[in-house]
Amino acid sequence: YALEIAKDGTDIMLAPGAYPQSKKLVVKKPVRIIGEGGRDATFIEPAEDAGEIGLVETQHFLAEIHDLTFRNGKTTMVRQMLGGIIENCRLTGYYSTKSTALNGCAWYGEWGTLYRCVIDKNFHNQNNLASIVYASGRKEDSNHEVRFGMLDTCLITDNSIWFDGGKKPDATGIYRALKRMEESGLVTSEW
Repeated sequence: YALEIAKDGTDIMLAPGAYPQSKKLVVKKPVRIIGEGGRDATFIEPAEDAGEIGLVETQHFLAEIHDLTFRNGKTTMVRQMLGGIIENCRLTGYYSTKSTALNGCAWYGEWGTLYRCVIDKNFHNQNNLASIVYASGRKEDSNHEVRFGMLDTCLITDNSIWFDGGKKPDATGIYRALKRMEESGLVTSEW
């Protein structure tokens, strides 16, 4: 409710505790959502009866989310579609069997930055496009706009996927996303 009535530029402070969500939190305006107790004390998670919902999606380039833990999602937990920054957060306890990157990863970044975050203890049980993080990049032909998701100074640890008949560390999803960005001319690297 606070997000719905917030004016542009408002700081929305969340007290320490768990905040079960029955629907995805969509941030469509330039506000800051901040966990007062830090990411180890303020949790966004699906409600028991919520089914498979995403937890948060940023849809404004000036949206900011700080100091929260997003946990126990069953579909893409954190999705940055139209920019914004998510800083000093934790994405953990994600488990999915979704077969597409858009609907099956702990973080999907099409345009926005995940900064100084911890991505840990997540599991993906699907061979096709299995990924814990997915940084998308694309060029728009109509106006040559470049859009991309970026991870900056994040710790990605203790995640795994079911790949080729067994549980494996999730390096393949990161490699696949970077390779796709390289093929689109958004990054250069040596493999």
